[in-house]
Amino acid sequence: MIRSLVFVLALASSALSQTPDCPQQVAKTLPGQVITGTWKPCGTPTIIVDGQTIGTDKTGCPEFILVIPPTEIAVPMPGANTKVVRYGRSPIELITFECVEERSLFFGPTGHCKRKDHSIVAALDRLATVACNTGGN
Repeated sequence: MIRSLVFVLALASSALSQTPDCPQQVAKTLPGQVITGTWKPCGTPTIIVDGQTIGTDKTGCPEFILVIPPTEIAVPMPGANTKVVRYGRSPIELITFECVEERSLFFGPTGHCKRKDHSIVAALDRLATVACNTGGN
């Protein structure tokens, strides 16, 4: 009974201290991701996108690579006296590829993966944690 009462009071205190001007939040970073589509046979063993090696254990050419950058989300942090603000946006990139086949007199048919198209398909907000105003306002 006492634990329940303490818990309810803690929740009420947190709710009372949270105002629209100070939502008691912090920014939590989510890691970026690289997602590849289906791999088609081709002679290229690896592809490097933005410094990241893709497909070291595969040979061929992916239909696409989707590059999702790190981003932040706002998470509640009671008593933090902070809020989350947007300071920028990061693009989500879609890169498509095609296998270009070449014929060589000595080596026969070979192929390499060639970037076909590159587009920005969306953007993610970048968030930062800032202190709420502690003045009389």
